[in-house]
Amino acid sequence: MIDLTQHAKYLIDPVARHALTIGATSEDENLENRLKPGPWSLKGDFEILDSYEGVEIISSTEISRPVYNVILPGLDSRDWEVIRTVKEKLVKNPDFDFFHVNMLDLDKEDFSREIRQLVAESWSDVSEDKIRLYEDALKKSVFGYGILEYLLRDDLLEEIMVLGGKRCVYVFHRKHGMCSTNISFDNDSEVVDIITKMASEVGRKIDFLNPLLDARLKDGSRVNATIQPVTPRGATLTIRKFSADPLTIVDLIKTGTMPVDFAAKLWIAVDGFGVKPANIIVSGGTSSGKTTTLNAIATFIPEGDRVISIEDTLELQLDHHDHHIQMETRPQMADSLGKVDMNDCLINTLRMRPDRILVGEVRGHEAETLFTAMNTGHDGCMGTLHANDSKETITRLTNAPMSVPMIMLPALDLIIIQSRFKHPKKGYIRRIVEVSEVAGMEVGKVLLNKTYSYNVISDRLIDTGTPSRLSQVISKKTGFTGQQIQREIEKRAHVLEWLARSDRRSMSDVNAAIVQYNRDSERFMEKVYTSEDLT
Repeated sequence: MIDLTQHAKYLIDPVARHALTIGATSEDENLENRLKPGPWSLKGDFEILDSYEGVEIISSTEISRPVYNVILPGLDSRDWEVIRTVKEKLVKNPDFDFFHVNMLDLDKEDFSREIRQLVAESWSDVSEDKIRLYEDALKKSVFGYGILEYLLRDDLLEEIMVLGGKRCVYVFHRKHGMCSTNISFDNDSEVVDIITKMASEVGRKIDFLNPLLDARLKDGSRVNATIQPVTPRGATLTIRKFSADPLTIVDLIKTGTMPVDFAAKLWIAVDGFGVKPANIIVSGGTSSGKTTTLNAIATFIPEGDRVISIEDTLELQLDHHDHHIQMETRPQMADSLGKVDMNDCLINTLRMRPDRILVGEVRGHEAETLFTAMNTGHDGCMGTLHANDSKETITRLTNAPMSVPMIMLPALDLIIIQSRFKHPKKGYIRRIVEVSEVAGMEVGKVLLNKTYSYNVISDRLIDTGTPSRLSQVISKKTGFTGQQIQREIEKRAHVLEWLARSDRRSMSDVNAAIVQYNRDSERFMEKVYTSEDLT
């Protein structure tokens, strides 16, 4: 008999309780019946906007946002009763050691055998397919996060938002935006249980004295949670999912986030011909895609550079860079000791001989340290910042809590503004809406040259025609003429267009193209022109 810990309470609860709110199984049932019972039911005219494995996206004339409907195939009410009974037998077994064995270390094969044995004792007519479904439901609670596992498995979801007990869970879908779901929790304690489990797995705790949690799960997903008294109506949980297949520069071009000509200019700005890589800040609002864009353009960093990234919660994925070091801040521990903040990491980074410094989000006094690095020869620094336009970026940098001296700001080359907004014809989209270069100082004021501006009617990022100071600096340091730099931009744009046309969009595809181009651009361009495969 296997041992279980106090984490046995996560078995089935809340999975079994919510089995019927997730949808029925018969294909003969109509859409309305498949959605009942749940935290709501659809009324009026409705249609299926999208469907894929285990999921339907539904719209209704009487609901302002789409509904993300999870369907559990192959399990009916009797099956969930079997699963619930198996769970009760497990918990009541006197051989269980609830206090000395870590459930998280439980052997999954032993657990599977135990489930099969308990099912066979009372239900000899259960098929092998059904037993596998029983195991899956139980394992989701034991080794995962119960009902939320049905959302965590969907790579098209960016965020999962739990508002507490008896309220439907919300998700943000890459294609359909914010959606309500047919999933809810019976009470607040179920939400707190899952939050507590998440905290314990990362060596943290959340309780009355420590009611806030900001952490990274084992799969890389970022989790933020609150409990009472901070959120009086109940516990909240927000999970920003980690994508094992991050968006690349090719994806950003294909989705319209940026045009290919600007992407080619960014390629040159980031590598700087090995002479003058640009210092870049990507600014924007929450969920505008700042980190995604930073991660995408970081692919342009030459393969031999030593890259050090600093983040509160690890999100940047630069696995293609062999010489990449990740640093993560640490919050204050229970004994009021052990805190390691952004500035601590950044100061230490400057002692590690970095070629490139990436700061996940600049928000505090580490900004002055970063700009000190820019002003002392550390070119190619990049980071993100919360601001809505270039002027606001400068204002935020020069005021508390960042307090960067004005005289240091000319070390910054590019400010990229990214936004998420509702387009009148295309719905919610992410776009780079403004690009400015820091052109210097004049009478105590930072001069900004806006080189690109977004046009909502054409849905295009338009070159303003303003002369590029960065191109002039690169020209001076390399000896290249403006025409030579322009030809190089066109060549690199051709490479990016070719990657997009041939659907070579993965991180490995993009990195392979950039590495081969940097090693021998003429030879690589021959491959592009003849549409030969990358080797």
